Amino acid sequence: YLPESMSFLEIDNKNVLLSALKKSEEGNSLIVRLYNLASSSQKVKLQFFRNIAIKQAEIVNLLEEIPKNEIKAEILNINENLLELTIEPHVIATLKLKIKEK
Repeated sequence: YLPESMSFLEIDNKNVLLSALKKSEEGNSLIVRLYNLASSSQKVKLQFFRNIAIKQAEIVNLLEEIPKNEIKAEILNINENLLELTIEPHVIATLKLKIKEK
């Protein structure tokens, strides 16, 4: 029996929109792209479900590379399947997540 619906990821802030969730172009990482719709910085929690545990997270640019200029988002906390960050106003933030193997 399968449930009618299932979530892979929950975002706790209605001002932050998930715009992409995909495998990274290189390597075995997960790319999560978020957009802050608000005119102010937003703190957001990402809660991953099932057997997803975050090993490492970093802010990358749209090309999935470490940014060379100003970073407009900050990772505040990583705790197993919960990630907290802040995103500046009207910014697209891209996260590259390495997942723990189980």
